[in-house]
Amino acid sequence: MKNIEITADWILNNFHHTTYCLGLGDETTISIYCEYNDLKWNELALKGIPYKYEECENEMGEFQCEFHFELNDVADIAPEFYKKGMEIDKSQREWRAKNK
Repeated sequence: MKNIEITADWILNNFHHTTYCLGLGDETTISIYCEYNDLKWNELALKGIPYKYEECENEMGEFQCEFHFELNDVADIAPEFYKKGMEIDKSQREWRAKNK
């Protein structure tokens, strides 16, 4: 039997969600949008850091959850996810610079 270590990083990198950053650098807010089925997993991954949580419906009227938090807050608990978030943020910053 294969054992896996379930960490915040593992959850944030393996469960389906959409990640969005504003492109503001180190102090950027990152948002995760997920389906209801993944709600508890994301809550578990983000335990111990401050985050805002919202419930809403997507364009098709389906339940959706949103988590908003500072990217720096996950640097220690989810280093791989943090690195991906920084890449997304950098891409957003470059896009903003080109489209001013």
